[in-house]
Amino acid sequence: MLQHLHGQGILPHKSSRTDGEYLQLLRMFATSMQPYETLMTTHEQLCFGNAEISADNYQHCQQAYREICNT
Repeated sequence: MLQHLHGQGILPHKSSRTDGEYLQLLRMFATSMQPYETLMTTHEQLCFGNAEISADNYQHCQQAYREICNT
């Protein structure tokens, strides 16, 4: 998602940005925040929590990404 945003010139990638900072910046550009929030929340849960991704959660993330890329 971040590579897509960077490639489209919407939001340049910076390794120092947190998920929360990306969401704050996206609120200025995105008409629908739900797909971004889905991916960022899942990322935080998987990377910084003890969560494991389920098949349903994976499908939900794929749908969110498709929505972002089709916008």
